[in-house]
Amino acid sequence: MTRFEPDAPPETWHSKLQHLHDYWLSIHPGTGLPGRQHLDPADLPGLLARLAELRAEAGRDSEPFETHVISMDAFSVDGVRRLEEQGVTDVIVGFRWPYVTGPDVEPLQAKIDSLRQFADTVITKVKA
Repeated sequence: MTRFEPDAPPETWHSKLQHLHDYWLSIHPGTGLPGRQHLDPADLPGLLARLAELRAEAGRDSEPFETHVISMDAFSVDGVRRLEEQGVTDVIVGFRWPYVTGPDVEPLQAKIDSLRQFADTVITKVKA
């Protein structure tokens, strides 16, 4: 196996690393890291399929592996099942708009109510 040299030009990298690099550049905003606004949710199924291919090529597809995603699909039973079929093991959900700056002023009871509603409408039905 060739050791990765971070200062080496991208054209000398392994083709899989070049592919990842090209994808990163295609979504990169120019400065800083890509944010959620730079990612296209339609890319997720292809990225998950490619991840499965890479694991199989490496002979590691039968080993334990976790895939965590943030996706709007996580807010519905059908969406969670779709993600599961694509290989997702864990979804990350949040109930606060992530682009709000400043202190979180939402009352604790409102947060608890949101979590309960999510548990009642999604979690209990997916677990059933």
